[in-house]
Amino acid sequence: MNAAIPTRTAAAQLARIPLDALLAEHACVADFIASLGLAAAPAPVPLGTWLARLPDEAVFDAGMERDQMLAHIGRLIDEVAAMARHAGERVASLTLMGGRDKSGRPENVELTLRAGEIVCIVGPTGSGKSRLLADIECLAQADTPTGRRVLVDGALPAEDRRYALDRKLVAQLSQNMNFVVDLTVREFIDMHARCRMVADPEAMAEQVIACANDLTGEKFAPEVSVTQLSGGQTRALMIADAALLSASPVV
Repeated sequence: MNAAIPTRTAAAQLARIPLDALLAEHACVADFIASLGLAAAPAPVPLGTWLARLPDEAVFDAGMERDQMLAHIGRLIDEVAAMARHAGERVASLTLMGGRDKSGRPENVELTLRAGEIVCIVGPTGSGKSRLLADIECLAQADTPTGRRVLVDGALPAEDRRYALDRKLVAQLSQNMNFVVDLTVREFIDMHARCRMVADPEAMAEQVIACANDLTGEKFAPEVSVTQLSGGQTRALMIADAALLSASPVV
């Protein structure tokens, strides 16, 4: 039986799917069940039946009621499916249409940024660099203080693209980055790759680290703690992480 789940899965439909088929097709479900401390041996029984047979003690220890588990599994499958649908999205160009400067004067400018380009925005404090980035990030449509408009691939962006929390167009890196977990570089990137549902997180971690070492002046080993990286190494690691793991096409 195909365990593929349509968007906005109905709980009743999900409950009828055999557990073994569900685990085979959706690794995220197996990870979720394992995170609750529940043993899910692949069994040809419906998910709803398996949940009903769980001992009350196990349900109590998991911290979720059976119906909550079922609903969460449905949402998880839907979210992973949405990530997969949008994973291949690409942006060839962004066009920024001028609005008003800080003095209210018209900006007679049209700026097009193309894929593969590295663009530097320079100017003194208060000149509007952050506002420019914010206009791009929110795909402004004359509804920000500057009155600017942003076109994606030469066309107006769809409303759902503007406000989709899981499809942010721009990944911004802070100038100041502090790690609060004492993981190695490999462990940190591997954890992010798993959160992104990457098929081979170990290989992706190696790729990100190699890219970061190409960007930084002083190379670092995968076993180094992230808290021991220099400022430049940290920035290089996060740029590589955003470029290779982020779903946002603009960094």
